[in-house]
Amino acid sequence: MSEVKENNTNEKHNLAVKLGFPTDEGCHSMANLLKDCLSNDDVKQMYSEWGDTGTYDKSMSNNVYKGPYLVSKAVNDNIPNKNAKILDIACGTGFVGEHLKKFGFTNVDGMDAARGMLENAEKKSAYQNYICSVIGEGSVHGIPDRTYDVITISGGFGPGHITLEAIPEMIELVKPGGFIFNITRKNHLNSFEEYKDKWEPYIQSLEDAGKWREISRTIFRNYYFEKDGIMFIHEQVQ
Repeated sequence: MSEVKENNTNEKHNLAVKLGFPTDEGCHSMANLLKDCLSNDDVKQMYSEWGDTGTYDKSMSNNVYKGPYLVSKAVNDNIPNKNAKILDIACGTGFVGEHLKKFGFTNVDGMDAARGMLENAEKKSAYQNYICSVIGEGSVHGIPDRTYDVITISGGFGPGHITLEAIPEMIELVKPGGFIFNITRKNHLNSFEEYKDKWEPYIQSLEDAGKWREISRTIFRNYYFEKDGIMFIHEQVQ
């Protein structure tokens, strides 16, 4: 039985890498794959290979996936200091870093759990520093608390991706008075087990505990294909 399950998982893993997920149907297949079939290590490997094949950047163009531009624009609209120290979590191949650079930000680091994604971001010189790490499992490669003025996350919260337990780590990495900009697909928060009936109580509990406060939340139509996105902006208040 375990051999059959392993073969099935490997088959789906190979299919996922080849797909490139260029359609909404492909994206749905990916979400189910991540939710049902793959371990965290498999997810990291899949994303590394997806970056290496060169299909990631083609699949996630601005016409299809608007998250990186939207979160970067929000940073530009709210953060006047172009030298603010920024950490882009789940940075992938560097889309957010590229947009922030166009907006004039000069001090941006990228972090991703998939080394292949980071290597592609480095080829573009998208960031100053490249951090290969998972967030939500304790210390993040020795980064001191209160290092960053801003954290950005575009598409990092989804099935098989960043867990709720990672949020306190993010808060600790931000200086008091700093900001966390997080954009994701709206339906992810109420359709997947990781977040369903948990997201709102959890982020509110952190606010009640005096960890952060919500500044705004905004819905964006057609954030990814025809799926709506939601952006949360929180301020670190410790």
